[in-house]
Amino acid sequence: MLQLIHAQTPQTIYCALQPLGNALMDVYYGPLEIPVIFEEVTEHLLQLNIQEEAAYMQWLQAGGGYRECTLSDGSRWIFLQGNEPGRYVHIHPARYSAYSVRIKATTLKTALAWIICNPGNSVPDILSLNQLRQQVLQLSPVKDTSQCRQLTKTLALLQQS
Repeated sequence: MLQLIHAQTPQTIYCALQPLGNALMDVYYGPLEIPVIFEEVTEHLLQLNIQEEAAYMQWLQAGGGYRECTLSDGSRWIFLQGNEPGRYVHIHPARYSAYSVRIKATTLKTALAWIICNPGNSVPDILSLNQLRQQVLQLSPVKDTSQCRQLTKTLALLQQS
């Protein structure tokens, strides 16, 4: 994951991270690689004989607009309707699932930008952190490092992967 992160340049950070928005999100950090997650999700749908968009939409509707499944590592995933043409399956980790953590988008943006701009420097100081938040991410500054506990946890999580 860090190789992908380091492939970005500081000039592209703002544009690359903007789609994360400003809400909370559940981020998966478990042992399954993305291709394995896709394989298991596909197998789950095939076991339910869901192979076409119409069947998928009907299945979602019968479940109140979403469905859930558990993968081999015990993580739970939510199925929703995709919003891109031809990509009708949308999945994301379930809230409070195994191997997931709930993170504010602004915290995740800050952590990713910090890793990109400061490779090898795992602990941000308040001055550098606020400079990054204001100049690169166009976010408001934080008052002190005590507000950064979640950022520290997120940095550690990203640096482990």
